[in-house]
Amino acid sequence: MWNTESNANTGSAAALKKIRKKLIIRRVLTAAVAGILTLIAAAAGYNHWYFNEKYMTLENSGMYVKNNSLYSSNNLINRMKVQYTEDGKTEFVYAIDAPYAGTLELKGDDMLLQDFSKKTEEVSPEDDSIPETVIEVYYMSAEARKKSLELTELEAKGELEAAEKIVDEMKQESKLIWSEQEDRNTASSMLK
Repeated sequence: MWNTESNANTGSAAALKKIRKKLIIRRVLTAAVAGILTLIAAAAGYNHWYFNEKYMTLENSGMYVKNNSLYSSNNLINRMKVQYTEDGKTEFVYAIDAPYAGTLELKGDDMLLQDFSKKTEEVSPEDDSIPETVIEVYYMSAEARKKSLELTELEAKGELEAAEKIVDEMKQESKLIWSEQEDRNTASSMLK
């Protein structure tokens, strides 16, 4: 009789071990799936936050040129993007709206973005000056923005003739908002 009880207890203990093992595996799998789902949700949120940039038209950006300077009636901090051509003579600007950029509404005076009379030797200045080589500034169209990636690749490969063709297309599709020649003409007509 004693031997039969021992066998029954051994069988029960083995069954309990199997059940515990299955429960541990199930818990580990549940935690792993929850962790993976959390990472996927975090990646989607990050992607939406940082890469959900929407192109803004010139009108929506509030940009305008006055007194040889580029201003905006909107808050363009973290919104204004600038691209220079390889030769440094042309600057393309545009604005984007994105969740990380904060409020678009500007309280108070209009925002000075660039002072075209402030020339600098820097290739990509961080302040409101422009490189001394820039002679024209365009507001980049949505179509030209798509071509700007191709332009960057062509310039990196050293294919300057093809890049120049893309720049010409971008200029035709974009709006000229300032040129050094136009500024000189305005200044000379004001002196008369």
